[in-house]
Formats: sequence, C-alpha cells, structure tokens
Amino acid sequence: MKLDELLGPLGLEEAIAAIIERRFLHLPCGGGERLTTLLGWDSFVSILNLQRVGMRGIRVFKDGRPIPLSCLTGSRSGTSIDGSAFNRLSRQGVSVILNRLEHRSKDLHGLWCEAREGFACPAQLAYVANFGPGYALNAHFDRYDIIVVQVAGLKEWEILGDVVDVPDARKPTQINNDTVTHRFVMSPGDVMVLPYGLAHRCKIPDASLQLGILLERPHGCDYVKRLGELASERPELRRPAPINCQDEKAMARYEQELRQAVVALMDAFGPREFLLEEMRAIRSREVTAADLPPSVALDFED
Repeated sequence: MKLDELLGPLGLEEAIAAIIERRFLHLPCGGGERLTTLLGWDSFVSILNLQRVGMRGIRVFKDGRPIPLSCLTGSRSGTSIDGSAFNRLSRQGVSVILNRLEHRSKDLHGLWCEAREGFACPAQLAYVANFGPGYALNAHFDRYDIIVVQVAGLKEWEILGDVVDVPDARKPTQINNDTVTHRFVMSPGDVMVLPYGLAHRCKIPDASLQLGILLERPHGCDYVKRLGELASERPELRRPAPINCQDEKAMARYEQELRQAVVALMDAFGPREFLLEEMRAIRSREVTAADLPPSVALDFED
C-alpha cells in the first residue's frame, strides 16, 4: 500500500501543514476494506510471530497496567510467543503495542520509506491491537507527532485540553487539563493527526487494530546530546577544570575558554547540520526485512 492510499483524503501536504501548526485533525474517511485486507489482522499476526520476549518493540497492557511479557511464552521454554498463551491473554482483553514494524514486514517497508522521505524526518511504524472492552494506556501525551489510521474494528477517542507548548516527555501522564475537547469513534479507514503534547485516552468496545506513523522529530536536547558526542573529539573541550574552583582568575579564564570552544563547536555543527545528518542516517539505514524468515500464523481460535 502506498502512503497516499493510507492517508486518503487527508493527503501528505495537509498532514504536514497540520503537524507544523500542531493542529489536531480527525477525518472520518470510511472505506477501510482494502486497508483491512492489506494491513489487517493477518499482517499483525505475521509480525507478532517474529517477536521474541525480551526484544524491544513489544509491550502488553491491560487497563493501564503493563503485563509481564513472560505471560506470552506460556509453559514453553525460550523466548518465542506461544499461540495458546496469547489466546488466553487476548480473551482477557489485553492490548498489544508493536513498534518498529518497518524492520519486521516486507509489506510495510515501502510504506516506511515513503513516510520518512515524504515527511522528511525520522519515522517508525507501530501497531496497537486491542482484544476486548477496556483500554491500553492511561491518559497521556506522546513525544512524537503521530498519523493514526484505524485498520480494523472501532476505537473511541477522547482528546483532553489543548496542545501543550513544550511538554515534558519524562512525564507523559502528567495531564494539566483533563477537559474533554473532542470525543469521537474511529472506524476502519479513518485518519487522525495527533500532535505531540496533546493528551488523549481511548476506550475499546471490542477488537480493534490501528496503525501509527510516528514522526520522531529531533528535539533540542537531542542536538545538545550530539554536541556532547562531538565535544570529546575536540582537544579544547577535553581540558580539565582548575583544581581550585575558588581561584577566581583561573575559573574566569577556564569559563571563557570553554564558552569560546562551545560556540566554535556550534558554529561548525549547528542545528541545520544536525538535522541533515539525521536525514542522511535515515537514508542509509536500509531495512533488512527482505531477509526475515517466514512466519507461522498463530491460531486465534479456541
């Protein structure tokens, strides 16, 4: 499936405009039959079979509480997911979040390539699968801008308050305003733009599957972290501080030299160079999904 097919009437340009403006957008598109066929439960199960307990990229929740991944292996030794154990969990209405789908599926590889090029920023794909009444996570906001597409089933959403200007990603559940500003149900084919910093919560009446494009725009702290890595390569930034911090002259000289060295580093490697480096890393990070082993479908029936 192509990116323009996935976005439907939203379109890439409108999606980018909404992200730039940090504007929430929900489009009831309908017509999700093709989406369900191409990216639905068969795709989810295929990717789930490739997961191993202990791998990054898989999380299980029930009504806001994390479920130990060891519950997925049942009595089987090892790290492979056991179909019977998974069936038991699914009948209890758990929710499963699978991240980094671009490294797990041949079909989603092309979609990921289009997304990272079209939005011109790092991206990842994620499934959120819900298997019964309840919810996965407590009210929270995300660190990323997310394009949400409902693939199968229905999902009830509540948007809380307004977009927080500079949210603290370390405290995603710290909601300052829990006033419901939007309440709606997403059906197969519906598309939503969810800006980072916009609090929300979901309820699931029955089995539901959604696909998300997570746009991982670097933050200022990411740039500063990269500067720290580059600083170790510069002799002027490897000089030790004065032994006696009470020596005013020595400290003033050291502080001045340090400031000059940091400014010189930022002049040589500014935010623009950092973002260009990130994009080069994206283009060189080719997925190896073509070499993945074939999966064996789990049995979702009793």
